[in-house]
Amino acid sequence: MRNLITAGLVIAAISITCMALAPSAAAWDHQRKGFILGGTLGAMGLWDPVDGEGIGWPVGAINIGYAPSDRLMIYYTTRNLITPSAMGSLTFAADYFMKPEAPALFFRGGGGVFGGILPWAFEYRGYSAYSGVGFEFARYWAVAFEAGYTWFAITGEEHTDDYDGLDVRLVVSLTGY
Repeated sequence: MRNLITAGLVIAAISITCMALAPSAAAWDHQRKGFILGGTLGAMGLWDPVDGEGIGWPVGAINIGYAPSDRLMIYYTTRNLITPSAMGSLTFAADYFMKPEAPALFFRGGGGVFGGILPWAFEYRGYSAYSGVGFEFARYWAVAFEAGYTWFAITGEEHTDDYDGLDVRLVVSLTGY
């Protein structure tokens, strides 16, 4: 599974690079409506309000989908931690923009499930749901704040632990359309 995920990330990186180098291609007509492809980088914090514990981690995502209008984008997103792990994600999200062109405020929401194998041979699985608000400050570029609920369990040979709590992310996105 690790090779499959690595191959997927390489293909996504090549796709994003091609998108950035070929802005005059017919599919990239500067209209939000139509095919979308992008990526996100940022930071995440998980906080458990019951015991007061928290962790932070870098996050990244590859987004691919379709915008049925210049105000609504619906897409699949990997929405993963940046770790040397084999993981899969089935997360769907939507962004609704207040204006058909940048600069524009937007609202975001989504949810899904994930799972994988950590480098030290533990398995993990979980789910999350989130919403957020963002601002597309220039064509293709946006910053967003997301908050939601995340639960995950880590299972090993002699160890099982689960975690749930508030998931807060601050991300920067590049989305081609």
